[in-house]
Amino acid sequence: MLLTTHSLTGAILVTKIKNPLFSLPLVLISHYLSDFIPHWDLGYNIKQQSHLKIFLLALADGIATLISVFYLFQFRKKFSPLLWHGVGVSLLPDFLEVPMIFLDLNLFPKLNYFHSKVVHRNSPSIFWGLLPQVILVSLIIFLVLF
Repeated sequence: MLLTTHSLTGAILVTKIKNPLFSLPLVLISHYLSDFIPHWDLGYNIKQQSHLKIFLLALADGIATLISVFYLFQFRKKFSPLLWHGVGVSLLPDFLEVPMIFLDLNLFPKLNYFHSKVVHRNSPSIFWGLLPQVILVSLIIFLVLF
């Protein structure tokens, strides 16, 4: 899943479930559950892409993440540390893979194996891989706005 999809999922969970003892573990679990859905993301065919291309796409996705979370959940509201912790936790499994991708340094081999080989399901096409994310993000936007 894209960073934006994970972060919006984490944001809606912590805004609906205010107790961090419940919401933050649920956010982490939601990352793995959503990655189980066949999808397209920046890791698709990662070995055939340059590090610069991956970095620039991740940067664009990260900027989209910050803008969308801010405007949907934080704009004109009191600062919410729980919201931003939820976003961080929602992205944690992907961030733990960064040293492996860019430095060929696997600091968390069992966790990275579980995330990338057991849970992660890539879609064969970008359309079918983005469709579940568009549906999920649309549902989250609907829940926030209505």
